[in-house]
Amino acid sequence: MLKYQNDDIEFECEIKSITAVVGGTSVEKVFTELLSERETHVKGVSIGSISAVNVFDSRRTLGDLISKQFKKHRKVSRKRSIQAIEEILHFLKADAIVDIPLGDLSELQIAHTKLAYAIALRPEVVLAWKFLSTMSAPVREAIKPNIAEIHKELHVGFILCEQRLSVVENLAENIFNFHPEKVLVPIERDFLPPFIQPKQKSSTDEISGLDFVSG
Repeated sequence: MLKYQNDDIEFECEIKSITAVVGGTSVEKVFTELLSERETHVKGVSIGSISAVNVFDSRRTLGDLISKQFKKHRKVSRKRSIQAIEEILHFLKADAIVDIPLGDLSELQIAHTKLAYAIALRPEVVLAWKFLSTMSAPVREAIKPNIAEIHKELHVGFILCEQRLSVVENLAENIFNFHPEKVLVPIERDFLPPFIQPKQKSSTDEISGLDFVSG
């Protein structure tokens, strides 16, 4: 369980759920603190992150970004990394964008890039700040099923820190609304499957346990 409290915001949620925390700049502080002070709030939990304010170098490619992750954390060759990235994109039903400069990608392709980067090392939870709020409506509706599928198939939790309530409706299992004019409203949803403990991995060739990485 994650229990968070500061002078303005207090909530409690299951790490493995899809939770939305909605509000203004005070919610950005939640995202920043959970990320920078993770050992205080979510000790021992592996984290992926997405922030709308962080922009990747437009000259780089998704292959560059994730292969660097794999090399640093798993000592994996670039060839093996590219294979893994292609598997991740296939899982997301995304375009083949491994070697395309980020500056040439569409809005949807950038969204898939950020999501692929966040889950590449198979975190237990992804923390996101304005990931959905800054998207156009068509792209947002294309990305929300990806989040639900990652949660269902890979058992990754999400804490979505957003500025608009509407962008997380019909996605989050729990919603905490901290806009000043609103009363705190936890919303329980039961249409997503319960967390199932993932099976133990026996192959050392799998990168961070990603089920869809070829052997």
